[in-house]
Amino acid sequence: MIHAYGDESGQFNDLLENRGPFSLGVMACAERMDCVRCPKRAIRRATDLTEARWYDMTDTQKRRFVDCLNGLDGKISVGYAVLTHADFEAMRQSHDVYKIHQDVLFDDMPTDMCIMGRLYAEILKRMGVDDERRNSFVFDRVYSSKQSDFVRSAFEEEFHEASVEHANSRKKQGIQTADCVAGAAAEPERGGKNWIDEIDDSILYPATEEALESIQSFLE
Repeated sequence: MIHAYGDESGQFNDLLENRGPFSLGVMACAERMDCVRCPKRAIRRATDLTEARWYDMTDTQKRRFVDCLNGLDGKISVGYAVLTHADFEAMRQSHDVYKIHQDVLFDDMPTDMCIMGRLYAEILKRMGVDDERRNSFVFDRVYSSKQSDFVRSAFEEEFHEASVEHANSRKKQGIQTADCVAGAAAEPERGGKNWIDEIDDSILYPATEEALESIQSFLE
């Protein structure tokens, strides 16, 4: 059984308007406890944080988080994708990128929510997580339950059997782990330290290329 959690850093629409990168992070574990222990360890002495959120954490707390991931002995994997405005500019000449801006790509759901759900699925595939009924995926609720249901519907187009739900990150520390992964992946694009490269290669699954290929297939 695989327990997986996902969260995003930034907003997809901000990416399109060149207001910063957008990233998705996913943590998958054979034992649920492995997915939740690193946020606890990162902020264990903090009195001003109610949950582990990457951009609220100090460098010391970020170091604890990364070291914790690298020290886990269980079956874990960490996946991420980072998208930038430059990526969409590079696609502009050969694809109808305007469709994403105008929400005309999908008739039954907002484009950004659909892309988010599909990209979560792409990252999980890159991590080797199978579409099996015993596996589960929980992602951070976006905006509202209705919007989050769009993300779930798009995800379920790729993962038909696995259980999927959305939840509040304060109640699901596995989501906090995914938040830290997404934040670490995006930080170099924001001019910060490249923490993601300090995660052990044996558990790390970059999926930016797969994410971009997936979006290009939407546009064809």
